[in-house]
Amino acid sequence: MDNIILTTPSELERIIAQAIEKALKLIKPSEEDNSNLYMGIEEAALVVSLSKNTIYGMVSRREIPHYKRGKKLYFHKEELQNWIGSEKVLSSDEAMQQLEANGMQAKGSKLSKKKK
Repeated sequence: MDNIILTTPSELERIIAQAIEKALKLIKPSEEDNSNLYMGIEEAALVVSLSKNTIYGMVSRREIPHYKRGKKLYFHKEELQNWIGSEKVLSSDEAMQQLEANGMQAKGSKLSKKKK
């Protein structure tokens, strides 16, 4: 006959919670674990919200960070997110501040050096 283990309801609840947590980690790795994983083009397309055809074109023009092993393309999620963030478009105020910091001023639609 199998061994019978007596336990309290709260201890049984804790044991079940630990087992569920362990099972979920096996099914779906944590976000930390995913940061070092490489993904294929389908998942990369979802991350950057572009079609696979657009990504293939960008890869051939070396416009998007990627890795290639044989004929297979790989992408790193963190690198894609950094790539997206690197193309920030400045607001009008930010652009004016940057111009002023560089000694330029806007005059109509033309830029000219500030007069001293």
